[in-house]
Amino acid sequence: MKKQEVRKTTPKATTKLKNFEFETIISTGAFSNVKAVIKIKAKDVNEAISLSVDPVRKMHENFFLLTEKRQRVAEVDSVEKKPQGMRAQTNKTSAPTEDNTQTYAFNKASKVIADALTQDALDVILGQIDKSVKLTDDEKGALTTQVLLKKKSLNE
Repeated sequence: MKKQEVRKTTPKATTKLKNFEFETIISTGAFSNVKAVIKIKAKDVNEAISLSVDPVRKMHENFFLLTEKRQRVAEVDSVEKKPQGMRAQTNKTSAPTEDNTQTYAFNKASKVIADALTQDALDVILGQIDKSVKLTDDEKGALTTQVLLKKKSLNE
């Protein structure tokens, strides 16, 4: 007599989803992010994803590159208050202004040329003088002469 194999069939197991957690990181600007976590109770993964898409999309619309979307209200210049009865003093050598930008750039370049210790440094300086938009043609010529004289002195 042949033994018959009896196979028991078990009902297919269905997966039930209890909790679904969706996490996204939204860049709000340079070196700043928002981390959003959405927790959803749903029957299956597809339903959970469909429920989380709209809130994530709205968060991205509101927060993505938020710092770059901001509009400036007004430009404000810094105002230095002086004690009453004192005259304000200006220091023309501390920072360039529109009137003395050319001479400031010229003076700075002259100091750099004087401090240069190698031929290679002078070659780099010469290239920067040529590229400069802050120097006039006359100043560029004078600085080029200074570089050539400095090169001659380094060769001796």
